[in-house]
Amino acid sequence: MKKIVCFVILIILTINLSAQDSKIDRFSYSLYWTPIYYGPNDGEFRLDAILPLAFETNINYMIIKRISVSSGIGYQNWNSSHVGGWESIFDPTKSINFQSNTLRIPFQISYQLTKNKLKINPYLKTEIVKEFGFHRTRYYQDDILYDSHSYKIYSTTLHFGIGNLSNISKSIMLLTECSIGTFVYRDPFDSYQIKFKLGILIK
Repeated sequence: MKKIVCFVILIILTINLSAQDSKIDRFSYSLYWTPIYYGPNDGEFRLDAILPLAFETNINYMIIKRISVSSGIGYQNWNSSHVGGWESIFDPTKSINFQSNTLRIPFQISYQLTKNKLKINPYLKTEIVKEFGFHRTRYYQDDILYDSHSYKIYSTTLHFGIGNLSNISKSIMLLTECSIGTFVYRDPFDSYQIKFKLGILIK
């Protein structure tokens, strides 16, 4: 019962806010490229930890003039192969292949730092992302499949960062973001993520 009452109050407040300012273009849509760097906390940069094949599309809703929420769906693919085997001794006849496909569902809250719409519109953001993935590892001996195993991935990440919207036209804006985050249900000091976003926002 309490949940129903809270939900009704939230709807009423939303309607009141909409009535107070009907001039805001509340809905917009965004599509962007989202490469992610998965970095271990060992102080070393790893080129193979960059996952460039990642994309997202979101629906954005402006609650009030400077605060908006966004949610949508994203996809990430990672494929990597190594020659030398899966044991400590190097063996050129052995190789291993890693493949991962991940579906992401983000929820983001943004706070615009400027009151008026300018050519450059910076904002702060916090984002929670649910990830559902499928990972497969294949082992090869003389280019013949020797063994394989697969498992599913479920995780939640939390990100904080900054972004900017630059006007291209009256209805299209260039979106850029950078954020740092970590897994929620793991040791937050075990690893980190650096995520970039580059795309367009359509009003």
